[in-house]
Amino acid sequence: MVTEGAIADLDTLVAVMGEVQKIHVSEVFVKHCVETVRRTREHEKIELGASPRAGIALVQAARARCLHSWSTIRDSRGPLMLWLKM
Repeated sequence: MVTEGAIADLDTLVAVMGEVQKIHVSEVFVKHCVETVRRTREHEKIELGASPRAGIALVQAARARCLHSWSTIRDSRGPLMLWLKM
């Protein structure tokens, strides 16, 4: 959905960015991201592989997705809320 105008002010954006940084990322997930980037650089059919910054962006995107999913679950009143006992 596309909307006109800002959906958040600067202070809100900075606050959300701070929350994203608080999301824990396991060492295993980081290793998977590094391996994914490495494989793009070594694959014979890929001319220009992903950069190290792409790996960092992948981790950041996963953190942001986690935060979004968590806030969606927290705001819902479905069975998962009962399971999480929130």
